[in-house]
Amino acid sequence: MSADSGITGKADLEGKKVSVQTGTTAEDYCMANGYEVLAFTANNDAASALTGGKVDAWVVDNEVALAMAPDLGLTVLDEAMTAEPYAFAFQKGSELVAPFNEALDALLADGTVEKIFSDYGVTYVGP
Repeated sequence: MSADSGITGKADLEGKKVSVQTGTTAEDYCMANGYEVLAFTANNDAASALTGGKVDAWVVDNEVALAMAPDLGLTVLDEAMTAEPYAFAFQKGSELVAPFNEALDALLADGTVEKIFSDYGVTYVGP
């Protein structure tokens, strides 16, 4: 949001219009929670809707927001709309799934994944 929007948390979005990227969990969340939604195929367009005054807020993944907001003169709120883990996809029947899962389980168990997130200043949401 713009710094002067008066929006300080998701409670302030009631009755406001938000932009989202089509097909994302942000769109699902906003639609399910009764927000007035303007959906775009690209996040750049969703961001432009905010900077152009067509919407009151842009709902997007935190890391995308943190990367794009400074250049656009936008403020990223501290309160998350949702918390979602990351996922990996493989071709059906891939022989890589089992060794990948074993390696990932080990990295999760010993704290490596959480440390990587922390090292890069990214909020960690565990599985």
